[in-house]
Amino acid sequence: MGIMELVIKVEPAIGLTVSGLTLKTLTCHWIFRISLPLLIIALVFSEFFMKNVIEPTKKSSFSKGGEMIDGQGIAYRIWL
Repeated sequence: MGIMELVIKVEPAIGLTVSGLTLKTLTCHWIFRISLPLLIIALVFSEFFMKNVIEPTKKSSFSKGGEMIDGQGIAYRIWL
């Protein structure tokens, strides 16, 4: 939990600094050229090194009535 909080607090400062330096020295296309390989590496590492910490205990039931009420509520909020 502490590492997750550290990432959430530090990432906005580092991300804005790195992207600002990239835009100042290179073009905006380099942000995507740098991000795509990092994203692919992160996805590969997460597939092998992250473990499932939540084991399903029982199959959850799906309530059609509740889903209809939720859909109507969302539509009502969008309409207003």
